[in-house]
Amino acid sequence: MRAQDQAAFLAALVAPQNSPQDVMPPCVHHPFNGDAQDRMAIYRNNYAFSLITALGEAYPLLADLLGRDAFIALARDYVAAHPPVDPLMFQYGDKLPQFLADYPDLAHVPYAGDLAALEKAINEAAHAADHIALPPQDLTDPQLAEEALQLAPSVGLIVSAWPLMDVFAYVSQQASQPVDAPHDMSLAQSVLVYRDAEYAVHPVLLPVGGDTLLAALMEGRSLVQAAETSALGEAGMVKVFSVLVQNGLIIGRHKISDWRE
Repeated sequence: MRAQDQAAFLAALVAPQNSPQDVMPPCVHHPFNGDAQDRMAIYRNNYAFSLITALGEAYPLLADLLGRDAFIALARDYVAAHPPVDPLMFQYGDKLPQFLADYPDLAHVPYAGDLAALEKAINEAAHAADHIALPPQDLTDPQLAEEALQLAPSVGLIVSAWPLMDVFAYVSQQASQPVDAPHDMSLAQSVLVYRDAEYAVHPVLLPVGGDTLLAALMEGRSLVQAAETSALGEAGMVKVFSVLVQNGLIIGRHKISDWRE
């Protein structure tokens, strides 16, 4: 099939039904001179169904939060706006959090985009490259605080203006006791995501100011510099650094000048 025919077929495949682009490309014919439009409709429906299913598998908590009908409507609009460009289907839907930011039909669920961003970070952590933690003697070196710390590829940070961890816990119901719906929707919560040595992915609620500290570390600032940018107290700093150390998430140390070059 020629490139122009491929482009025409793809345009017809992804076009919403009854849209101006919903026309039969000249290269498509029925093998027995029947109605090729019916055949094209089957292709279109199968194509949409497979991508909607992929989105549902990538964002199960978002689907639970929104409900089946609302999620399918969202997924159909996303598929139309963002057809896949990568054969690795587990990566499909990576633009969904940003898509939700400007999606008017779900303006009444303003935290949906942050929940999607958290699920995306969890998926990315699950598929991140393996790493080797720094040896214990490096972690006790006083010079470490003056150097840039390289974090494991699975480490992710989601900064939210909403009680994101409470929403996540409520929707996922992973706690041993039933979790109530968040009461204070004005509470901002940011979340650290990482994968442990057993390949289990964990979201961890950061203390207030912990997101600023972690973001600075991820940008290549030293622990001392990161602490200066954050309003995080000593107890909060210990909590964040302990998560990184205890889970082997610090994998390199570099002089600041070398790290930034």
